[in-house]
Amino acid sequence: MIELTDDMFISKGTQKAVYAYPGDSTKCIKVKIIEKNTDMEKELQYRKVLEKKGQHKTMLPEYYGSVPTNLGEGHIFELVRDFDGQRSRELDEYLKCPELAQQLLHTDVQSLLLEFKKEFLKEMVVVSNTETYNVLVQRQSENGYRLCIIDNIGTPCKVPLAFWFDYFAKKRAERYWTRFIEELRRKYPCHYSKALIVK
Repeated sequence: MIELTDDMFISKGTQKAVYAYPGDSTKCIKVKIIEKNTDMEKELQYRKVLEKKGQHKTMLPEYYGSVPTNLGEGHIFELVRDFDGQRSRELDEYLKCPELAQQLLHTDVQSLLLEFKKEFLKEMVVVSNTETYNVLVQRQSENGYRLCIIDNIGTPCKVPLAFWFDYFAKKRAERYWTRFIEELRRKYPCHYSKALIVK
């Protein structure tokens, strides 16, 4: 059993808390903080389907299985870090401060958003929300980065057809991308462009 202590605490959401994994800075442990953790349940269900289908989504953090902890069952995930060991920043940070994109990623925000669109629609990751703070931008090298979705993965639908069939996954990805750019236009109108629209 892994003993999770206050000094290992990283963050907390409405349904789960995140702790550092002892002895490995590239991993973290997520534990539920409410009895009915639908977020975790839908994500694990989705990951099981992907495993059965032999699919690997590069936009998803790696999942390493479950482990008993003093706070209940924990689930081990990749803790997304940049190549220099720093915690990866949220997409939201780059939108709020475009200079960061040029300084750290050697690209501009518009190029970053177009890359997000390309990867999101290509991978067709099933999500139930597309908030900018749920997307991390991992600097994998001085000139390369990866976009990573860390929360609201899966769907609460009782019959998740998008898990199993690409047709439904594609339609859902297009719908949620449209929601994303509508929210982008509301919050960050300076970064919105017609090039981001699904055609």
